[in-house]
Amino acid sequence: MERWDIAIDDSAGRPLMLTEPGAFLRLLAEAVADGFPPHATLALCKHPLAAAGLDPIRFRALTRRLETKEILRGPRPAPGLGGLRAACAGDARLIGWLDALESALAPFITLMAAESAPLADLLRAHMEAAEALAADHANPGPARLWRGEAGEALARFAGDLAEALATIGAMFTPLPPRFYPALFDELLSGRVVRPHWGRHPRLFIWGPMEARLQHADVMILAGLNEGTWPGKAEADPVDEPAHAQRPSGCRRPSGASASPPTISPRPSPRRACCCRRSSRPEGAPPCPSPC
Repeated sequence: MERWDIAIDDSAGRPLMLTEPGAFLRLLAEAVADGFPPHATLALCKHPLAAAGLDPIRFRALTRRLETKEILRGPRPAPGLGGLRAACAGDARLIGWLDALESALAPFITLMAAESAPLADLLRAHMEAAEALAADHANPGPARLWRGEAGEALARFAGDLAEALATIGAMFTPLPPRFYPALFDELLSGRVVRPHWGRHPRLFIWGPMEARLQHADVMILAGLNEGTWPGKAEADPVDEPAHAQRPSGCRRPSGASASPPTISPRPSPRRACCCRRSSRPEGAPPCPSPC
């Protein structure tokens, strides 16, 4: 719908890790943990939030200058920003840019190079490095990194995690920093951000649970193919078939999706309800939903 400039309120929200600030934090952790390989360094520096205290336009121009260098198309340079700096010997502009980048990220780089570190320290250094890298010539890093609905949600996530680690962090042993990016992704994966304004006033995307509780002038039931509604049953190596047939609270979504669509949403009397399904998903003829 965005193709027609229609912003719809989706009840499922958007994964926080896929938002602009969420992707920025993940790229930063991966680049530092891997020793700034060319592909990770370019992905980080091409991100709209990366500026390292410079004008974002100039920062992006220097990133393109690094990308066109032959050093990124041959054997990989030595690990770290020092390896990139040595490969750029003779180019004063790029060396100055890499110095600014290293200055912004130095505490985080040092901590990630240790054999082990407390998770609370890694998180703190990660957030401080992200703020330093997000700063530009006119705005401080926190003002750029934590702005908007996604930035606010990410700030709440980081604050909640820091508070939890301050309380129970002593229960966990320090971990090798190379595992930090994967752990951060896992902790962030369950968070979503939901927009509070700027959505279309009369169009909504609801899941089965929300649709049961609300009325609409026109209700469109989409995806009525077998395997989508209801979804495919997944094999469980722990839950034996006999036990899987018993009632279980964790199977409520499966039972709800198997209910007849006529009782799931609540179209008001004398209002329309349209059932839709794809005729050839992924190039193969599907089976209509048994519901």
